[in-house]
Amino acid sequence: MACYWTASQQQIYRELGRIEQNGWACCQVVPQRGKPDRKVYAITEAGRQELRQWAAEPSLPTPIREDLLVKVLGGSSTESEQLLAEVQRHRAVHARQLASYQENEALVLSQAGLPLHAVPLSHPAPRHPVRAGMDPLVR
Repeated sequence: MACYWTASQQQIYRELGRIEQNGWACCQVVPQRGKPDRKVYAITEAGRQELRQWAAEPSLPTPIREDLLVKVLGGSSTESEQLLAEVQRHRAVHARQLASYQENEALVLSQAGLPLHAVPLSHPAPRHPVRAGMDPLVR
């Protein structure tokens, strides 16, 4: 999920606590030797119902915060070849990510009878592959 949504471990556990308080999940504490106790969460029927209701709600697009767009806006003060290369690199990254999403979509549609968690999805591209130094044009 990290390729779609970033959250700290603290945020995740805070939300899990809230979800458990609402009765949407239950928690079992598993003792461990030499480590803090492990918490194992499971979704409840009320949680499944809430998830179905939430998934049916329309989602608004997230505002785009992309430094490349700022670079394009200030393009007149940049080397055009350099800016074009950066735009092409981003385009290639997004094309690969789109192909991954389309692959996942095809898998989900071909496995229509299975619950979504049982469909083996391919791994999407990292969240910020260009910043991470992964040049999609070099293989």
